Amino acid sequence: MNNTISKEKFLSSISEYDNAYQKFYNNHIPVFKEFYVESVDDAEFYGYFLAKIYQIPKLLKCYGCNGKKEVLKEYSRYNGKKAGFIVDLDYIPIDNKYDKVIVTSGYSMENFFFYEKNNKFNFEFIFDQIYKDPIESKIKIIDFTKKIIEFKEKY
Repeated sequence: MNNTISKEKFLSSISEYDNAYQKFYNNHIPVFKEFYVESVDDAEFYGYFLAKIYQIPKLLKCYGCNGKKEVLKEYSRYNGKKAGFIVDLDYIPIDNKYDKVIVTSGYSMENFFFYEKNNKFNFEFIFDQIYKDPIESKIKIIDFTKKIIEFKEKY
């Protein structure tokens, strides 16, 4: 099994519509001197993860903030320094003024579960595997979707 972290694997965790995806997709990988991420655990992860892409032992300046809002606050203080900002795609919308922030599409479990490709959410594929009957699966998907919408509206 190949455990090497490639540029392609990193790109698969970023939305293809994200500005950062286009940067990393090109042959020229941007050289960020520091990164700001959501937590200390994320800093540990990305410190090694991105170092593989940059072909260095470890990123020394990878800062774990106290959540997405803090990362966005750091981005607001951004003064042209070579810094990257990574946040998970959660339910908190990202304002267009943060267009250079890297937004993952599947790093956290909820992102994977609700990631949509070709008009189909990942959870639909999971339901299709659980409920072998296509009609039963469709009914369960509709019911689940209604409950998610009710939950979001309530909370």
